[in-house]
Amino acid sequence: MFTEGGNALRNYLTAVSRPAQRCTMLRPAITISRETGAGALPIANLVARQLDLDFPGDPPCSWIVFDRNLITKVLEDHHLSKQIEEFLPEDARFPLTEAFEFLLGLHPPSGMLREYAKETIRKLATAGNVILVGRGGAMITAGLRHVLRVRLVAPFEFRVRNYVGMNGLSRQKAMRTVRGNDAANRRYW
Repeated sequence: MFTEGGNALRNYLTAVSRPAQRCTMLRPAITISRETGAGALPIANLVARQLDLDFPGDPPCSWIVFDRNLITKVLEDHHLSKQIEEFLPEDARFPLTEAFEFLLGLHPPSGMLREYAKETIRKLATAGNVILVGRGGAMITAGLRHVLRVRLVAPFEFRVRNYVGMNGLSRQKAMRTVRGNDAANRRYW
């Protein structure tokens, strides 16, 4: 959805910034946690398109998918440099590496960056009409009753084939990447 142009994002931001009295109910939100290669982003985009058709809301508000573009939103919300983007991976980094990078002034402490991400995810989920893919969204929104949490899983072989198709990698490289990403995702929060 986000990749289809700025109009959907602009419409979303306009709708959610309207005064609270216009909306009597919280807008729903969805989080998708996933295994690497399970196809979360295409599914999220399909769900968003269908929800736009079936439940436009009153006033209408487009559904927006946040995946990799969530990092950009975190940086915008907290007035951080685009250069910090590489320090917001979806996994745990080695503590010594993080400490060294922080001491060199390359980025704020990693704990602060995670808190910024949590704050942005909560803000988006509270505004509603969003589908948040990954980044611990299901755990971060655990206390919000208007959020549907989905876990997307698939057999390893399917995920490897899917990852090969999406990224044009060799089967061996895709297998290593899928395994590595699975391990990194378990360490993220």
